[in-house]
Amino acid sequence: MTKLSLKIQIIDPETGKVDHEQKCHSWTFTAIKMLCAMMQYASYSETITDTGGTARSNISCNTGFNGMWECKAAAGTITRGIVVGTGTNAEAATDYALQTPINHGTSAGQLSYGAVGFTEPYKSGSSCYAALYRSLQNSSGGNITVNEVAWYGYNGSYYFCIARDKLSVGVTINNGATKTVQYVVSVDN
Repeated sequence: MTKLSLKIQIIDPETGKVDHEQKCHSWTFTAIKMLCAMMQYASYSETITDTGGTARSNISCNTGFNGMWECKAAAGTITRGIVVGTGTNAEAATDYALQTPINHGTSAGQLSYGAVGFTEPYKSGSSCYAALYRSLQNSSGGNITVNEVAWYGYNGSYYFCIARDKLSVGVTINNGATKTVQYVVSVDN
């Protein structure tokens, strides 16, 4: 049986120690709709809600494979890639954004978002893996607890939530510390 799974890790980059790891239950209905559009290489006529809460229809992916799931992001960009928040609502398939996003910056309650990076796909046994990751530095003057993590994609026009997870236990990023958040995608046969 082939299955697609997702897990999230929060890693201390200085020690390499995994501070938190959990299986994700977070693929959104939006991600399934976007996958459908890519497989059809056509516009998807059903409504998909973007990360701003606006319903979008006729979402196109027939302009090349740069869209739908694009999550490459420069440092400071929080509209795509891995983003974090302080919200505590449980995840749902209908989620379209973080409940309470943490903005980029060095003011109180903010984190400095690094660029989104990617691992090369690799195979181990009958499983295949790839990951995207992002470092978050806290220079806010106080500790910040991350309770939710999301993966935002971009289709060339709009931003969409591909996955959103509430962490089983909040992870505190102390003032002056950096943590790396990683989504690992695997296909297991």
